[in-house]
Amino acid sequence: MSAHGAGSTGRNRHLLAALVCALAHTPSATAGLNDLQGQFSNDVEESSALANQATYDALLVNNGGNCLAAQRAPTAQCGGAEFELFTGTRSLVQTANEIAGEGPIEFSLGLDLSGLGEALRWRAGEEFAGQGSLTTEFVNGQLSGLASRVSALRFGATGFALQGFDISTGELAQQPGAPHLRHALGASGDDENYGGWSGFLNGSYGYGDKDATGNENAFDFEGYEVSAGLDYRLNDQWVVGGVLGYVEREVDFQQIDSFVVDGGVETDGYSIAPFVLYQAGDYFATASVGYQEVSFETNRFIKYPSLNPDVFGTNSRSVSDTDSATLSVFVSGGYTFYFGGFIVEPFVSVNYLDITVDAFSEQDLFGESTDLRVEEQEFESLEGSLGAKFIYAFSTEWGVITPYVDVEWRLQFEDDSRIIEASYNEVAGIADDASVKFQVETDELDDEYFTISLGAAMAFAQGWQGFVSYRTIEDQENYSHEVISAGVRYEF
Repeated sequence: MSAHGAGSTGRNRHLLAALVCALAHTPSATAGLNDLQGQFSNDVEESSALANQATYDALLVNNGGNCLAAQRAPTAQCGGAEFELFTGTRSLVQTANEIAGEGPIEFSLGLDLSGLGEALRWRAGEEFAGQGSLTTEFVNGQLSGLASRVSALRFGATGFALQGFDISTGELAQQPGAPHLRHALGASGDDENYGGWSGFLNGSYGYGDKDATGNENAFDFEGYEVSAGLDYRLNDQWVVGGVLGYVEREVDFQQIDSFVVDGGVETDGYSIAPFVLYQAGDYFATASVGYQEVSFETNRFIKYPSLNPDVFGTNSRSVSDTDSATLSVFVSGGYTFYFGGFIVEPFVSVNYLDITVDAFSEQDLFGESTDLRVEEQEFESLEGSLGAKFIYAFSTEWGVITPYVDVEWRLQFEDDSRIIEASYNEVAGIADDASVKFQVETDELDDEYFTISLGAAMAFAQGWQGFVSYRTIEDQENYSHEVISAGVRYEF
């Protein structure tokens, strides 16, 4: 081999070594957070790791972005909100490098794997999963109020009714005993009034909580609903009418162990639901098609520490508002058996919901670019139920008392989890790239659960009625719902 050939070979080896060294220090889409995939404690952290790594890579000059890997201050090319987002994602990537023992660590937060996972969860936006459950709770509450009114109409109730507020989780006040009093006391159907208008007003106060899971955060909620309506009895078989409803509810996210979260959601909404009732003898059927809108104001905190004195931690707050629209269809039917003062009423029902939550963008109030752009959500609910009411009526000197038990088995046929997609606002130009999107998976819905109600209705002289009841929801995983109800009713 000639000296020239040997020199050329040596130069090639040096160039190859330099290229390998350069590549080893060039950030890539497979470095950093991706190296820890499968080691985080839940799917939210895993998804957040992928999205933050992809966002960091997309912002680098080497990949067509505007920011330099070692950049310490804003520049004309990479400044403002873009620089804040870049430094935030870079600190997460280099924290992963330090944990893995490979790659640059100058801007690491100095956290361990658990601490990094918590930081990733703070950024993920899993709080938005609650928008779906809040929408369905409102609709179900309005349908419960409709069912209460229809129950009264089947036994010829007339006049304007006022029912008190109950302590519930979205179930409106009900008085199942009172509508049956005429039959329980031996009244004839010929005595019933089948003409004219009637109206009603319902109110409820509800509260409850949800446990934290790997996909969704823990929260407490409380609020109230009101509904009012008019109906017209065409004859002894047909009634038509409509219900208007309004809701206000607050959700307070809770920090439980490693499931880190803070903030809350305020909601308000309205509902309109025309309905029709048909009854033939002791058979009955009800149908309703309704529309509901709910507005959400979400307040989300993003805060996690840095153990590196040269790198700031994150303490930010993002706010947003959006709306949901729901088309609801409700069908129910059953039969009433009378055994003197004892009444048994088996029934079945089907409730279908088609829900859309509008796309929206957050606003970061502290300028740390943690705000997300959340994609539109579309999902359905199809729930069937099989139940029975057991009622007994007896007289006292001051009125009639009807204690009752209501048992219902509910089945959810659309119980799959859904994916909420979001990306940082500052990467809106590449938002179509799926790699930069958070893929937040919600919990699966419970495919079956039970409701059990115990209570008593009282009928007094001159048309006054009242009731008290206790309701518990059983076998609904991660949710705690108990219902205490009370109310009054007046007919004229």
